[in-house]
Amino acid sequence: RDYEEAYKEFYKPFSIGKKLWVIPTWEKGSEVTEKLWKDENGIPLFINPGVAFGTGHHETTKLILERLDTLSEAEKPFFQSACDLGCGSGILSIGLAKLGTKKIFALDIDPNAVKAAWSNWQENDFSRDYKFTVEESGLDNEHCLSETYDLAIANITFAVLSQNIRNLAKIKSKRFIFSGIITEKKDAFIELLHQHLPGDLLYSFEWNEWWVLDWQKT
Repeated sequence: RDYEEAYKEFYKPFSIGKKLWVIPTWEKGSEVTEKLWKDENGIPLFINPGVAFGTGHHETTKLILERLDTLSEAEKPFFQSACDLGCGSGILSIGLAKLGTKKIFALDIDPNAVKAAWSNWQENDFSRDYKFTVEESGLDNEHCLSETYDLAIANITFAVLSQNIRNLAKIKSKRFIFSGIITEKKDAFIELLHQHLPGDLLYSFEWNEWWVLDWQKT
């Protein structure tokens, strides 16, 4: 309990990109917090990461959310379906939905992440036309491999992605956004993509030696 209270003291609202604001769930409805993001015409993502990865502070999480924020203005219509591979707290799924994605399938091998993602989704009060499914699973998940998605996102390390490259190649999506790739592994990962998911690198950006890669299959 002491840890939880100390954690809450240091986890404060902050912005990502032009529109997104990460707001701790315990500050939801706070007059000060509401004013903070509303004054900026922002979009709130209410998050309590608990013990799951995905507070929003890590470079890889920010890189994907910033890319999604930019694409929400450039891609019309925005991606209507997506799969979130290794969802952690669910912060990327929630970001996608707040930007307009109405059907999201998420998975994670950590049961605590699955619980956190579902709890955080409910905290964000989506209407019934938004569908979110999250399962405890690896990248060989049958739903992930059998359905078609406009976008697949993965904030996962090179080691895990490379071990699962054949499953990634089976995902029925032409667009992928990857993060969790460090500088020394970037070229090797792009080579893997060319071999197993032939296509083009639409965008890449580095922050503190972490990369986000926006890939389109041909």
